[in-house]
Amino acid sequence: MNIWYLNHYAAVPGYGKFLRSQHLAARWQQAGHRCTVFPARYHHLLNAPLSERACIDGVEYQPLPAREYSGNGFQRLLNIIDYCRAIPSLKHRSDEFGAPQAIILSSAPPMGIFATHRLARHFNAKLVFEIRDLWPLSITEIAGKSRLHPLTAISEISERYGYKHANLCASLLGNAEDFMRQHGLRGSFVYVPNGYEPQSVKEPASPLGKTVYQRIRQWQQEGRKVIIHPGAQGIPNALDVLINACRKLSCTDVDSKFAVVLLGEGTETSNLKELAKDLPNIAFFPSIPKEEAFYVTAACDIGYSGARDHRKVYQYGISFNKIVDFMGAGLPVIVPFFTRGDPVSLSGCGVVTDSDAPEDVARAITRMVGYSDQERQEIGRKGKQYADTQLSYASIAERYIRAIEDAV
Repeated sequence: MNIWYLNHYAAVPGYGKFLRSQHLAARWQQAGHRCTVFPARYHHLLNAPLSERACIDGVEYQPLPAREYSGNGFQRLLNIIDYCRAIPSLKHRSDEFGAPQAIILSSAPPMGIFATHRLARHFNAKLVFEIRDLWPLSITEIAGKSRLHPLTAISEISERYGYKHANLCASLLGNAEDFMRQHGLRGSFVYVPNGYEPQSVKEPASPLGKTVYQRIRQWQQEGRKVIIHPGAQGIPNALDVLINACRKLSCTDVDSKFAVVLLGEGTETSNLKELAKDLPNIAFFPSIPKEEAFYVTAACDIGYSGARDHRKVYQYGISFNKIVDFMGAGLPVIVPFFTRGDPVSLSGCGVVTDSDAPEDVARAITRMVGYSDQERQEIGRKGKQYADTQLSYASIAERYIRAIEDAV
């Protein structure tokens, strides 16, 4: 089967770190299929603009023109429009990439669905609509936009159009089918979560990496279980909830049994440091090289995946790369908000609090540090086993291609 994979925010190896399209396409190539990925020439997840067609590990990449932008202003909207306007031109390029039997449009953003539907009809190809976020819920509930906002309206119209016309809807959210059926999905559905790719790890060599690792080991030698949150420290990550949960435990005997490493930076870092300045069992460290970050994460005892409790959205599932990384490292996971159909609940590899209230997070910490080492390792083992069998890109790619082949 020849597949065209239209993913505005796809990264190319060497130009960005979110390589889901590459992992899936490479496995389809290995299985005898052909796949060409069409990313935007520029987007904010790239290290540098893409200039030329490339072939990496057998996967062809053809960037589509899209202007540069910064932030979330009008120029970013024009970047989206540029990409959508470039899609129809692909009907003249089948000599280069072969006529497709299936065309995948990965959303967000969903606005390219109209041109992609016409392109699929031109080639008599199956239309696959891949949903990473449910729109407009993600805009109204997480970004706080009004349903009357023009971006909200066009996003809702686009996604409903995709549900109606796609032969197959694929989603990274485990319970998304219920939402899609309620809003017009006629075709098939397949769950294709973020995958687990064994990461290259490296014992810390940088001075900062060594410092982080030494602090973790020092706390563990004191009998503390180390909780880690690697990554961004912005408002959406809700790390103030974790700090306030630690404060609630500071006057209990649990306080001496755990410590927290916040590894990374963000817009809220200075505020979080101020909030935690009187809590000696919380340590902040800037980002370290990726391979070292995986190493120190695996050296910890518990993973923490912070976010606000947007239950109207998360009731349909979540697709956090951080959780998959924790599971791949064999760490038990604390999910401090309400969600359903998520890999932590499905595998039994941690605690989902059902609330982002600090007292509920404090109870989750108490529960996790109260387990014996053997019990905690068994919980982590469940996550590792689930990641290896259900979240490996090999298994996801096989499930995905089978659903495409079966779609009518």
